[in-house]
Amino acid sequence: MESLIVTNAHRIVNGEMPVLNVRDNDFFFMPFDDARAVSDTVLSLATARLPKRYDYSPITDIQVLCPGRKGELGTVELNKRLRELINPANKNKPQVNVGSTSFRVGDKVMQIKNDYDLPWSREDGTTGEGVFNGDMGIVTDVDKAAGCIRVQVDDHEVLYDFEHAAAELELAYAVTVHKSQGNEFTAVIIPVFPGVPQLSYRNLLYTGITRAKKLLILVGRSSAIADMVANDRKTRRFSGLARFLTENREE
Repeated sequence: MESLIVTNAHRIVNGEMPVLNVRDNDFFFMPFDDARAVSDTVLSLATARLPKRYDYSPITDIQVLCPGRKGELGTVELNKRLRELINPANKNKPQVNVGSTSFRVGDKVMQIKNDYDLPWSREDGTTGEGVFNGDMGIVTDVDKAAGCIRVQVDDHEVLYDFEHAAAELELAYAVTVHKSQGNEFTAVIIPVFPGVPQLSYRNLLYTGITRAKKLLILVGRSSAIADMVANDRKTRRFSGLARFLTENREE
């Protein structure tokens, strides 16, 4: 059976609506007209339904991708709700507030800028420096006395002082499509709902869909999907090059 993720990605690139009514492939659409219903469904899928059905981990296998950061279906709000279901507060889990974010042991986090000076180490004793925009990991230790946070990123552990954590780390249960570029995930869930026009464009939808390796679920309104497919403004190039060349040729 041909992957519907691949088929629909090609359709979107060509300005065509993805196929939304197939129920036995790797691409699913769940229609809801209410933003709260979309949010609740995203949470249910990420924390209960997909882990139960496919034995996927909410931390390592499932990723919620959002067009933007703000609003009920943005990363800020969904991170709060997802975190309390996936990694709730516990007296045995150290936690610290740094800047506008709190981090606790077990949190899924993302590096949001390149930092070539952050130290890291491996179990075999190898050490080095450098963590990069989009790297994702799990908080393994919060040491308030030492003022630092440790994050496991792939095969190495990165040491953050609180200042760097506040400036360079974000919760990553939900991340923006933009920040997800370069990453792939076993299962991706994307809320699609009318929102900020600047974030409703074709390439954003394409990018989000192609982050999924095995399973992609869109939750929301088909009209929002149609609007994104129709809007190719971000892929069009506006320049004065043709006019410049023409004018020079006429001189």
